[in-house]
Amino acid sequence: KTFNHFFSNKLTFPKLRDPLVNITEKANMLIAKVEIPDVDKKDLQVTVSQEKVELKAEKKSELRQEKKNVIQKEESYTGFYKSFKLPKTVDPDQTKMEYDKGILTLTMPIVKREKKKKHLKIK
Repeated sequence: KTFNHFFSNKLTFPKLRDPLVNITEKANMLIAKVEIPDVDKKDLQVTVSQEKVELKAEKKSELRQEKKNVIQKEESYTGFYKSFKLPKTVDPDQTKMEYDKGILTLTMPIVKREKKKKHLKIK
């Protein structure tokens, strides 16, 4: 009974919520502010292309509980993946990123979308 009672007290792990994104345009730049509380920057991956941003976080949690001669240890992996299209084309190579107190700021220079055209000759 003691053993079952011990394990009936389920340990709970914090869940990561989907980040909230706010994008503004200022001085030929797109500025994306992303709220990602409770995520360490080492657990965060950011990919920027000309037309979209991808965010991925994975966090490992471990909880340990001891009572008398019984030890309970549980591990959990939580995370999220989010991608969003940008309203304008940006230069990923010139993008600057800052992460402070759970706020990720991406400053992305807007570039003109090159219209690619190729003339083909019929053989």
